[in-house]
Amino acid sequence: MQPVLTLIAAICALLALGGTAYSAMCVRAARRFRRGRVLPALIDFEPPVSLLKSLKGLDPHMYAALRSHCVLEYTEYELLFGVSDPHEPALRAVYQLQQEFPARRIRVIQCPRSLGLNGKVSTLAQMVPRQSTSTFSSTTAISSRRRITCGG
Repeated sequence: MQPVLTLIAAICALLALGGTAYSAMCVRAARRFRRGRVLPALIDFEPPVSLLKSLKGLDPHMYAALRSHCVLEYTEYELLFGVSDPHEPALRAVYQLQQEFPARRIRVIQCPRSLGLNGKVSTLAQMVPRQSTSTFSSTTAISSRRRITCGG
């Protein structure tokens, strides 16, 4: 009976030590987080990305929202704006972006077909084959209330 109790006591001691070590790591991580210290990236890999934007209508602050996508600190990406109507009013903002950021890859994709009931999904589906980055893509909604910010 004595060896069984010794074994149980040893297991409990190991579990207590493990819990103490885990708690110490949590406290250290919380302190590091509060100091705002950023750990270096483990992998220095930024794949090329296509940002697909379906445009319909013009919001009061749309240009500022779209512009925030042009100043991202990312190595290689393209902006694809899909429209179903070639006379879409939001295209003026895209053309203004193309003039302000001539080095940025900004393209307008005409998406005339209707592929279902949801116009945004239809536009995005027609844009996917036209993206130049075949592996990664990001589809996000544009709103004049949503801007992308870097570093905080």
